[in-house]
This record gives sequence, structure tokens and C-alpha cells, in this order.
Amino acid sequence: MTLIKVLAAAACVAAGAATAQAGIADWGLVTDPAVLSRSASLTVILADQPAPPAASFKSLGQVYASYCTFTDDAAAGQAAALAQLKARAALKGADGIVGVRYELINKNPRSSCWHRGFTASGLAVVFD
Repeated sequence: MTLIKVLAAAACVAAGAATAQAGIADWGLVTDPAVLSRSASLTVILADQPAPPAASFKSLGQVYASYCTFTDDAAAGQAAALAQLKARAALKGADGIVGVRYELINKNPRSSCWHRGFTASGLAVVFD
């Protein structure tokens, strides 16, 4: 049983090191200034906006991000979550995100955000 715990701990450390190398802090926020700068110009298409035809982009997969805040400013919370979502898409090599949705975190009982915040999700894409 002890060997299993040691192997599990080693796997967590290795995963943490790989994540740190990708410009993501231990708590999950992308902090690399180069990635944040590159992600600022990504095209964002919200879920309630008309999506481009599937033939006009290549999918790189779903991206997710969350951001906890201590204020009730929904617009600022969504903007911070979107900035993290764009950074995660940039790490995949995307130049856009399609179908972006927000969810208020404190409605999710499985969330680790103890106060308030937002999750954002979408499809990372490269436009043709």
C-alpha cells in the first residue's frame, strides 16, 4: 500500500512540473507574460453568437478555465475567466475560441472556489 502512495505522489510531482513548464502556476492560473500577451489577440466567439462554418477552422480541443474573485462584479469576473481561457487556448496554439460559455462558480457544489467566480469553456481553434 505504501508503494502505491509513493508512486501516486511521484506522478503528482511530475504533473506539477510539466504544468509549471507550460506557464501555469501551481494554483492553475496562466501567469507567463509571453503567453498572456500572445493570447490577448485571440478571436472569441460566444455561444450565443453565430458560429463560423466548421470547415473554416481546425479544432484543437476543448479548453476550460476558472477564476475566483472576492467581489460581486460579474463583468470583471467573466473578463478574468476569459483571459485565462484565452491563455489556455494560446498554449494549445489556437488563434481563436468558439462557443465560449460562462458559469457562475458558486452555483457548483464541487467547486474549490470558496467565495465567487466564473468558469469559462470553449473550443480552441485555428482559423483557415
